[in-house]
Amino acid sequence: MKALKLLALAPLLLTVHSFAKVFSEENIKNCKKIAIVAGTYDPFTYGHEYMGKAIIEKLPFDCVVYLPTQDPPHKIASPFQTRYEMLEAALKDKPNYFYPAQEDTKLSPKAYVEKLKTLGQQKEVFAVLGSDLSPQTKMYYINEFRLGPDGYIVTGRGAGEKVEIADAFKNKPLHVVEVPESYSSTQARKWFVQNDDVYFAKDVPAERYPNDILNPEVSKYIKENGLYLGTDGVTTRSPARILKTAVTSGLDKVGLFHPLREILVNKNKQDVLTEIVIDGKTYPLKKHLGSGLTADAYIFEFEGQNHVIKIANDRPRSGFAIAQDVKIGQWLNQKTSIKVPDVQAMDPQGKWKITTLVGGESLGDYLQKNNGYIEPHIEKQLRQAVDDMIKLSKKTNIKLDLSVDNLKIWNGKVYLIDAGPIPADVKHPMSYDEFTKRWSGHTKVAINRKCSNALKVFLARNQVTP
Repeated sequence: MKALKLLALAPLLLTVHSFAKVFSEENIKNCKKIAIVAGTYDPFTYGHEYMGKAIIEKLPFDCVVYLPTQDPPHKIASPFQTRYEMLEAALKDKPNYFYPAQEDTKLSPKAYVEKLKTLGQQKEVFAVLGSDLSPQTKMYYINEFRLGPDGYIVTGRGAGEKVEIADAFKNKPLHVVEVPESYSSTQARKWFVQNDDVYFAKDVPAERYPNDILNPEVSKYIKENGLYLGTDGVTTRSPARILKTAVTSGLDKVGLFHPLREILVNKNKQDVLTEIVIDGKTYPLKKHLGSGLTADAYIFEFEGQNHVIKIANDRPRSGFAIAQDVKIGQWLNQKTSIKVPDVQAMDPQGKWKITTLVGGESLGDYLQKNNGYIEPHIEKQLRQAVDDMIKLSKKTNIKLDLSVDNLKIWNGKVYLIDAGPIPADVKHPMSYDEFTKRWSGHTKVAINRKCSNALKVFLARNQVTP
């Protein structure tokens, strides 16, 4: 009944509002009491909208400002610009609901509150906090908002919920408001994780989306940009995840992440297998291609042809990593210029996947063979792959491993062998020139885009200027 009630309410919300605006001095003339709702909005849901609706209808407030946080410490969020654009899409037809101008999003919540107080006539500004916030998150918002707002609003989720008020909030005027319907960003993300076929469908009917949770425009944005694809939908940073993030980021800053990764791969190598059983049939494995952190790759004969099979090892979440690799690879093949070997078969639990065997040579071997010279048609593909990867990383948390060992050149085409992403905390180059420097460092060969060293010697001897 709860879902049916919300389905009936969502269209109503879409028709009664007219226009939402960027919060500025000009368009807040009539706002005397303002509620600021700071959040990640990954994505913005009807639950967030109902919160604002309850504040305006049940409390003496004129306007609600949704303030997306830049880098929330308690979550691994999508890039800020992506979350801001989803917020714009959700609020474009809502009056009394505002979002900050782009230049104001870099301000801390406290600084933004102070700025609002300087716009126009005297105003009261209250900070809104959800009753479900964890203790560490509450302390974050308390510290960010300290001395800034004139008071606080605490929202409860549903009738009968016990709302606990932290002592730190009791030194200023306080309102408690019940939000009758509440749908979280986690529910929205998990819907897309569980219904990931929508990412690959050419046309998705409007009724196919989770319209009880999200504005249809937000759902379309998620689909078109591949948000949450290949994830488990969980963004909360557990203590273990916070520690892992800190260690990974620290190692990357001093250039030790990739060397340590290679050490871990070698240390945790599984015994080389000689056969695998698939659907009751035994297949001999012809050649061991190499080991990774989560899987080993082999060449084997499948349906009369040689293929590559990637078999998960015993490390935690290895099966999830293979499934993630498959989904991201499929997305790349459909939406970008990046070519990934086609998947022929896959175990439902992610224990293994079978892909087309890509021949040729690695980018590293190619550079060594050509003394750093990259042929124009290969360079064009590499540039486009780098551009597509950078665009993808700016929209999502997906960062691809465009290393000299993971890129192969076969029949004049560039392939990405493994689409599994590198950790979100590891920085990757943000331009083609930066990538070529990294490739040069890994191959110990200076990349020359005009001609190879051998050709330069030949031209010099014959007094020809290239």
